[in-house]
Amino acid sequence: MNRWINTKALNGFEMVSITGSLAWKNRQSSIHIHGVASGGRFQAYSGRMLEFEVTTRPMKITVIAHQCRL
Repeated sequence: MNRWINTKALNGFEMVSITGSLAWKNRQSSIHIHGVASGGRFQAYSGRMLEFEVTTRPMKITVIAHQCRL
């Protein structure tokens, strides 16, 4: 399977949605997150988040721990 990743660095954007999963796979953490970011001109970018840094405001994240394996 051929995969390509088109990366983009966004500065001055607000995260309007983040969803994903935090899990363990083969005894290592596995993080899979998608997000939507919006800019001052109401343009939005979405996709898989490879990394991000919160720079100007606090960010609240809710993590729900499931009692069973999904």
